[in-house]
Amino acid sequence: MKKILALLCIVWLSASCLPVAAGVAAGKIERNRRIQASYEEYVANTRETNRERQRKGLEPVPIMTFDEWQRFSKTGTDQESK
Repeated sequence: MKKILALLCIVWLSASCLPVAAGVAAGKIERNRRIQASYEEYVANTRETNRERQRKGLEPVPIMTFDEWQRFSKTGTDQESK
């Protein structure tokens, strides 16, 4: 009887927890994709700015690494977890 009860508990927990865990994982993956896309847009915009600056004879603006960008960008930080 205890084995059946334990088995039922395992089945119930896995049926209720797995969809939640899958949803959380999918949300994190999507968030990471959005952050990466934002960083790539930042790099492309900065490169274009640097081409324009070079035509005008100005020094280029340094392009931040992903880690630097994450520290200084609202998009690259997780404001909700703070």
